[in-house]
Amino acid sequence: YHEIKVSDRFEFVSPLCNSPSDSKSGGIVRVEITEPMTPCANLCKLPYINDAALEPRERIEKCQALISLLDEAPGLRGWYAK
Repeated sequence: YHEIKVSDRFEFVSPLCNSPSDSKSGGIVRVEITEPMTPCANLCKLPYINDAALEPRERIEKCQALISLLDEAPGLRGWYAK
């Protein structure tokens, strides 16, 4: 994730595309990285975190640990692109 940064551009070509310049076939996708995703409390809704077998305090601790982990470096949560 450290190699990706805002304003980077990537091109993905479908194996079904006749050639990389064949944009009419729809087999090419170009993206530009716009910003890193910020970890948020919505991640706590994941079944891994919001396990009914856990006490509420344990759920909160797991959620805080996950958010802290994902906040250690830009892009660990993912990236927005256009």
